[in-house]
Amino acid sequence: MSRPTLLPEWRQAANDIAEGFKYGDLITLDWLREAFHLDEPKTIEGFRAFQFAFLSNMDSLRQELLQEHRLLLTSVRGVGYELIEPNEQVETAWQSTFVKVKRELTKLAGAIRHIRYDELSDDKRREHADAQAKLSGIHAFVQREGKRKQSLLKIS
Repeated sequence: MSRPTLLPEWRQAANDIAEGFKYGDLITLDWLREAFHLDEPKTIEGFRAFQFAFLSNMDSLRQELLQEHRLLLTSVRGVGYELIEPNEQVETAWQSTFVKVKRELTKLAGAIRHIRYDELSDDKRREHADAQAKLSGIHAFVQREGKRKQSLLKIS
């Protein structure tokens, strides 16, 4: 008797990973492509559709693994994904998310900093000054918490 298959494919892949892989194992891109039942693209349009389908499946798979199985995947560029041990999950999640937060704050700072100030109305100048002050406070908080969290992670 064959085992029932869950749909969509990412749900079955999540169960297979939870049951068949150990912490630290590498889940290859080829394994994932097969698990999602995605054929190798042969055209540029096919590649775009493949990329979209793969990334969509990966987003759902990662959420399913995290929320239903309490497992975290981290990307190993160009190779696949690693299943993270629970003892490393907080540090891994913190570091990857913190990098993204800092990157987005840098973009925000650029948008606020590089403005044609002389063309702003008085009201907009006040808004701009408020935005700069808020950004400065957020930046200080992120710097402080980043350093604090790194020292806490090193202790534990």
